[in-house]
Amino acid sequence: MLEGRMLMEVEGEHYVLNPGESIVVNPGSRHEVTVDGSQFLCQVIVANCQGRLDKFLE
Repeated sequence: MLEGRMLMEVEGEHYVLNPGESIVVNPGSRHEVTVDGSQFLCQVIVANCQGRLDKFLE
C-alpha cells in the first residue's frame, strides 16, 4: 500500500492494509478488496505468474 486504506478478505480471513503494509495472496485463493472510505487508494500489485494464470471467480 502506498496511500489510503484497504480492507481485504482472503479465504475468509479479514485484513486491514495501511500505507507501508503488504499482503501475499497465494494463487487460487479467493480474495476480495474493498476501499475503506472516500480516500484515494494507491497500491502496487506484483504478480509472479508461472504457467496457468489465475482466474477471477465470483
